Amino acid sequence: MGIVISKFGGTSLSDADGFRRCARILSRRGQRQYVIVSAPGRRFDGDSKITDLLSKGDDKSLSAVKRRFDEIARALGLADSFSFFPQMSKNALVSRGEYSCAKMMAEFLGLPFVDAESLFFFDANGCLLRDKTACAIRDMASRVPSAVIPGFYGRSPNGIYLFPRGGSDVSASIIASALRAGLCENWTDVDGLMSADPAICPDAICHPLVSFLQMEALARAGARVLHPDSLKPLMESGVPLVIRNTFAPERPGTYVSGSVRRQVRCVCAKAGYGLINPREKRVETLLARLDAPAFTSLSGKRLFPVPDSGALSMIAVFGLSRDALPKAIRPIAIAEGEDCIRILVRTRDSDAAMRAIHAKLLDPAR
Repeated sequence: MGIVISKFGGTSLSDADGFRRCARILSRRGQRQYVIVSAPGRRFDGDSKITDLLSKGDDKSLSAVKRRFDEIARALGLADSFSFFPQMSKNALVSRGEYSCAKMMAEFLGLPFVDAESLFFFDANGCLLRDKTACAIRDMASRVPSAVIPGFYGRSPNGIYLFPRGGSDVSASIIASALRAGLCENWTDVDGLMSADPAICPDAICHPLVSFLQMEALARAGARVLHPDSLKPLMESGVPLVIRNTFAPERPGTYVSGSVRRQVRCVCAKAGYGLINPREKRVETLLARLDAPAFTSLSGKRLFPVPDSGALSMIAVFGLSRDALPKAIRPIAIAEGEDCIRILVRTRDSDAAMRAIHAKLLDPAR
């Protein structure tokens, strides 16, 4: 298989047991591997993600971060690994979640630690310097056959630069692409690509195969299993991806590849939309931000969805025709594209609409 890139998300590493689970998964293989980690996530409902606490940056939040890392370190028999300096920039401070988690994981696994600052390079405008980054990754791999690497950040002329939230997925895919890895693994807290959000539709099923193109469309439409920007590097290099469950590693997960041709049946949603009429003067400046075509409202008017502007949700449906949509949903507007149908509903109606659509996806005869 060659080189394997294994990325573990924040939920997978939320406590000491998570570190132990990841170690058991990694111990089963002998090939060269690079482990990319996120900062520890929530342990339970109401808990805080380490990155959220670091983003606040106040004394109370930083004390909570230190306690959390100290608890993990003590349980694993490791040295305390979280430290920061008061004069750190905001980006540098926020990056310490991934940095400290990777330092601890490297010590726990007995592998070298490689700082993301030495691998990922951005220009002053925040654009990834792809060639410089790829050369640095390959040079590292020629010297270090296996390592633990923090995700989510790199270096720009202005200091530490952060990827968007969820950017550890992107870090892993860039490394996999640069090394032409045999496989990029994304370990998370679900079995793979589900037919719907299991928290909304408990009967959701896991799809064993999906194409890169559909996975990217789903990620941009609201499926939270992967960061949408993580797919392009893998598509360009031809490195396959597998999404697997850290808490149930015996399950096969979802294999994502450019060789998959069929579309799978899925539904996902993204909240925070509003509508504008194309006659409004501001439409020309807003159109560049839109991620969906013009919608047709029930009254026949042509409208455009505007992100972050209101109490509407956009539901994306893959695998159903417009005529097959359940009658129970109450759409504000609908858009039909080549890959899916997008439906705008009031956010308060979104979960019920998702459940009705998902039931139809599982049983088209309903």
